[in-house]
Amino acid sequence: MIQIDKKRFRQAHRAFLQHMKNRGKGIPFTNFQHPFFFSDEVRYKRKACSLAPDILCFKKWKAWQKKPGKITSASHSSRITQESL
Repeated sequence: MIQIDKKRFRQAHRAFLQHMKNRGKGIPFTNFQHPFFFSDEVRYKRKACSLAPDILCFKKWKAWQKKPGKITSASHSSRITQESL
């Protein structure tokens, strides 16, 4: 059974809320439309998803299926990071 330490959870939640407020130009976090959260998480993930097919060479995967490690190698060499977007 998993138990959550309520005190540590509250501390972490307060730290999260403060981080959102600090990074969100003073706007408190009340939902997932928060400007910093949206910019930092949602836009980044949408952009990564839109770029992934080309970066990961999806069109070549069918041919690569017979070559052990080729898809894995392409995936590892094409790391998409938030900084690179």
